[in-house]
Amino acid sequence: MSDTPHDLTMEILRKIQSDLSELKAGQLQSLQLHQQTYSAIKALAEVQQQQGVLLKQLVVQGRNHGQRLNAMEGRLGLIEERIGVVDA
Repeated sequence: MSDTPHDLTMEILRKIQSDLSELKAGQLQSLQLHQQTYSAIKALAEVQQQQGVLLKQLVVQGRNHGQRLNAMEGRLGLIEERIGVVDA
């Protein structure tokens, strides 16, 4: 059976359509992966932002506790001076 130019053209067109379908499927998968990656990065950024807020609060609390400790040590020193407690 001899192939006519028309038959050969149709075969080439079918092959091109098949290749295009495969490319479209690959692009769709790639797009889905990009969307999932973007969503994961966005969620991670939100978590990091929340952690930043919590860390700032922790730093403030640490400073407050340090100031309270200094005040209590100062008061204790005054009390020790008044009652005559001497460090050995």
